[in-house]
Order: sequence, then C-alpha cells, then structure tokens
Amino acid sequence: MRRLVHRVVHERVAWPNASTLRSLSTAVSSDIYAQKLQHHLLDSDFDTALQVFKAERTNVPPNLMAVMSIVEHLDKTDKARLIQKYTIAFFLKRQHQVAPTLVTAYKNLGISIPQPLLREVVLSLLHENETSRALEVIGMAFRDRVPISADIFYQCFSQCEELSIDPRPFAAMFIQFQKAQLVNFPGLPSLGSVILSVCFSQGAIADGLACVSLLPPSSVDSKKLQFLRQAFEVVDSTETTALHQTLIAFVQVEDDSKAWEAFSLLREKNIAMTSAFLKDIAAALFRLGRQDQANEVFAYALTQNIKMPALAFMLGFQKSRSLSLVAIYRDALRQNLAEPTGKVLSVAMRVAFEHSDSSLALDLKAIFDQQNFTSADKRLNATLEYVARSASHDQDIPPLVIDFVLNQRTSAAMPLFWRLVEAQIDIHGEMLQGMLNAAEAASNAEDLLTYAMKNGVALGTAAVVSSLARWPQDSLAAIAVDLIHANLVQVSPSLIRRINAAAAGDTYAASVALWDLLPRKEDKQEL
Repeated sequence: MRRLVHRVVHERVAWPNASTLRSLSTAVSSDIYAQKLQHHLLDSDFDTALQVFKAERTNVPPNLMAVMSIVEHLDKTDKARLIQKYTIAFFLKRQHQVAPTLVTAYKNLGISIPQPLLREVVLSLLHENETSRALEVIGMAFRDRVPISADIFYQCFSQCEELSIDPRPFAAMFIQFQKAQLVNFPGLPSLGSVILSVCFSQGAIADGLACVSLLPPSSVDSKKLQFLRQAFEVVDSTETTALHQTLIAFVQVEDDSKAWEAFSLLREKNIAMTSAFLKDIAAALFRLGRQDQANEVFAYALTQNIKMPALAFMLGFQKSRSLSLVAIYRDALRQNLAEPTGKVLSVAMRVAFEHSDSSLALDLKAIFDQQNFTSADKRLNATLEYVARSASHDQDIPPLVIDFVLNQRTSAAMPLFWRLVEAQIDIHGEMLQGMLNAAEAASNAEDLLTYAMKNGVALGTAAVVSSLARWPQDSLAAIAVDLIHANLVQVSPSLIRRINAAAAGDTYAASVALWDLLPRKEDKQEL
C-alpha cells in the first residue's frame, strides 16, 4: 500500500516593522491613558485627573480633551467642584437633564463650550424642549467665535417647526454665523428646505429668504419650496400678504380650496408659474370638480408656452371627460407643449368620440400615427378606421360607427351596415361578425351572410353557429353551406349539426355531404 505523504507548507509570516510597532504601541498607550483619565473624572477625583492631564496632553481624544479643558478652567473658579461634577455628569455620565443648570453656570462664569461638545449640549436642550436655552448656547458660541455645525441649525429649525415656535431668533443667529463664516458644512442637504418650511409656515418669510440667500442652491431640495422662494423673491415679502398666505396654504398645507385663488393671484401679478405648479393647481381643481377652471389652467399654460406633463392631461381626461381639454391637448401637441404618449392619446380620442367629435379624434389619430404608436384597443382602432374611411362619404356614418362600436349599441348595427353598403365602403370580417352577433332578426342575418358571400368576407365559425341557433331556417343554412365551400367559414362538427337542423330538401343533402370535409373519420360519425 502506498503511503500518503502530506506536505506541510509553512507560510512566511510578515512581521510588523518598527514603525508599525511604534504606532500600535502609541495607540494602546493612548487608550490606556484616556481610560485612566476618564476613570479619575468619573470618581470625581479632579485633582488627580488634572495632574495626569497636565503631565501628558498629546494622547487625549478630542471630546475628552474638550471636557478636560473645561474642568481645568473651572478649577480656578468658585464652586469649581460642583460645576465640574455637573460637567462630568452631562458629558461622561450622559445625564442630560442637568444641561440647563450647566449652561447657566457656564454663562455666568463666561466659559466657552468647546466645538466638539457644542452639538451635544444644543441637541440635549432641544430634546428637553429648552429651545430658548439652546438659542442661548448658540449665542455664547457666537460671542466666543466658536464655529458651529450646520446640523445644529437644522435641528433647531426642525424643533421650531415641530413645536410651532417663532423661528426668527434662530434665523437672525444663523445669518450672523453665516456672514461670519462660522457655519461648518453650510451645503447640508435639506438645510435650506427646513429653514424655508418653518419660516414660511410661521409668517417669517423675509427671514427665511434672507437665510437661504446665504446658502448654496442645493440646500433647498424641495421643488415646492423652490417655487415659493422664487415667487416671494419677486414681490415685497417684508409683510405677509394675501398672496403669501394663499400660496403657503396651497403649496405647503396642500389646501385644495386655495388652488384657484393662488393661480389667479400669480396670473394677476404676472409671476411665472412652473409646469409642476400648474399641474398641481389643475389636479386640485379636478378633485374639487371645477373642470372649467382646470381647463383654464391648461389654456394658460398653452399661451405661456409652458409644457404640461402627459399625466396632467391623463388625470384631466379621467376626471372630467372634457372635450375642451382634448382640444387644448391637441393644440399643445402641435406646438410641442405636451408630451405625446400612446396611452394618453388613446384616452383623448375616446373622449372626443364620446362627444361625437370625429374631426378632433382624427386630428389626434394623425399625431398618433406620426409617433408610430400602436393600440391594443380593438374597438377604438375599428372606430378610427371606419370613421376615417367614411368621413368624406357620408357625415351620418361616423356617429353610427361610434354608437355601434364604442358605445356597443346593438340597434345601430343594421343602420350602420346599410350606410356603409350605400357608400360602397368595404366592411371587414370583424365588423361584419360584430353586426351578425348584434342582428335582431333572421332577415338581418341573411343580409349580412349574403354580403359576406358576395364580397368574399371571411367570418368566424362561432358567429355563424350562433345565427343558425337563433334562427334555424333553410335560407340561412343554404348560405352557410355556400360560405363553407367558398372557404369563408371554417367547417366544424357543431356548424354541420346546426346546418343539418335548419336545412330542408336540397340544402339538407348538401349539408350531409359536409361531413366529408372534416379531416378525421370519427368526426364524420357524429350526427
């Protein structure tokens, strides 16, 4: 037996170099030093903590360094130990309820809160709903020219919005900081949005505009607030007017009842409106059932060369079925002020037909065809086809086509049939089959089957079977036999049985012979 030899591969170990070892040693010693320092602080052994801190200041983490700087500063004041304990309770023990007391003490002693600790103090005060104290801390930071994170202002304005607090003092403070270049990361996403949102809702419009004027455009990431800002910047916003109140109510509060008033005021003052804003106005008016006013909004967009989105028209068609809106849509498409889509065009054509406006529907069909769109709506396609073919022959035909095909009124079948025959307009299989299914008398069925035979129009087997089932007459059976021999109807056992049941004399003999046309022997035996 062969012995299996397992080779052990010894990988070469890459030992850290001297520089790496020194870095690791420094990191470990730094952690030990910080833990030792923190241990003394938590035990309120401030004397030892200060001795350790004064001996070595280089390996202290930023936040702990900031705490130690306060502890060191307090050591030279009256009631040092008490305030030092409050400091440790807040920053190390996370007892945030002492924040108001701590802020009062720092303010009285003129102690500046270091930047690494400032955010924690302000957010704790906001959490305790001590908004005025948070503003006080920010004021102390400005006094001492301590830079502040934009996130702090974001939280302050958010708190004002949540609790309906007047944002003006924070806005004034923000402007001071921003002008002094003491705000870190002023491009914080949504900062401008939260400022505008609370300022607009509290009527501090000029204050909000002043704040965002000092920020990059990207800080306002809400399109609605961007629109309000642009609208308010072109009017006097030092005082809140009906325009301000109405726009804020519609855009921010989303009060549909203010839609028409907002639109009218902006139009009156010639203030530019965006496509998105007009879409929202129209949607609100449609929801309120004010279709005439909504249509006026679309008409205004057309006169101002504002391109409206396809979904806005779709909503309008679904809500109002307005013929006027269909005409506006056609004109907008012709001027490239609306986006053509197959779905919206199809709905628009249906609405036009509902109002018996074939001319408008055909205008839309021309645009539909130019875009090479296709539709799976067979009834609409058939209506368009026959209306287009008959429009120049007989003006009475399009209403009948609409009535029979789209409205599915069976009583219109035969009047439409005879009008098409008189105008010498070919009737295709699907249309003729639909008429056959809608026939109300045997004579109607006979006329339709005769037309199919004379004009070589193929029919579905089921439609012929259904006619023979309703009217089992020899005349119909005879035409059915002729259609089968002309290969215009496919033979089937059920059709042969119906012909046999309806036939008499020569027709019956001819119907029996039909079994020979079936491909399978077993089918021939079915009688």
